[in-house]
Amino acid sequence: MKKLRFSRPPLSTMSPTPTFYNLSQTVETYNNVVAKLPQRVERGRFLFLAMMSGFLRERIRRRSPKVMVNGQEREYAEDLRLAVVSGAPDDMDILAIYFDSETETLTEETSGNVALYILPHRTSPEWVSVLTKWGPWPAEILPVALESRHAKVVSRNGRPDEMRALKARLGRRRAEILRELEDAGAENPRMERTMHGVGIEVRQDISHAVLRSEFGMDGAKPKSHWRPALREVVEAVPAAMDRFNRYIISGKENAFLLPDIGDHITISQLQDGASFMGEIAPFVPKR
Repeated sequence: MKKLRFSRPPLSTMSPTPTFYNLSQTVETYNNVVAKLPQRVERGRFLFLAMMSGFLRERIRRRSPKVMVNGQEREYAEDLRLAVVSGAPDDMDILAIYFDSETETLTEETSGNVALYILPHRTSPEWVSVLTKWGPWPAEILPVALESRHAKVVSRNGRPDEMRALKARLGRRRAEILRELEDAGAENPRMERTMHGVGIEVRQDISHAVLRSEFGMDGAKPKSHWRPALREVVEAVPAAMDRFNRYIISGKENAFLLPDIGDHITISQLQDGASFMGEIAPFVPKR
């Protein structure tokens, strides 16, 4: 039987050069990457964080429910913004996803089921601390008229039964509260239906509304969306690292899928949301 042989190409068609046939170009590329590596890694780290922040926001938007904002149901996640945080320790790269709630002037219509949290300034009158101590306050029985120069006011929407319970709690300590306010210099404090809350500027506590929905707190219909979104981010890290590696080699920022980032906030503003993330973070899986 005739043996079959694999055909061999003529010697003239076989290249005698090694795989890195253009060695000088390879060395030049390598040297360029090494020379630019520190700056590229620093920039790549920021771009990586930006891409993952945008990915998280997009995943939150896909799942988010409507929450009560200023007395109305609203798809709050559409207004989530991305910002670079300035003033971080050790020049860390930090990006924030946040909801910048606008101030609202309470009216008789919007103040009915609103609880007010009084946050003093450094220069606030002494009686403001008394309001803070006994708060939160139903807007319609706030015992003293407040102005923005006195304190910052944060509002939360509550159910009618929650507001009744809040009024009952304060009513039982009425005499004690009024005496403390008078001793601290408040003028003519009273706790009937004063409507002192009408006309003051407040900021809606979006974090509380979102947490009620996220965990089904206080009778709210549960609709988890932050925790699943954060889990998806963790699962997406390996693929995102491939993009990071491509950027380190090429230096081309289109290796990343980047969102628009147009805002800057301070580290102190970021800390305002620390309690919210403190509630969510324990449920995020670690790799």
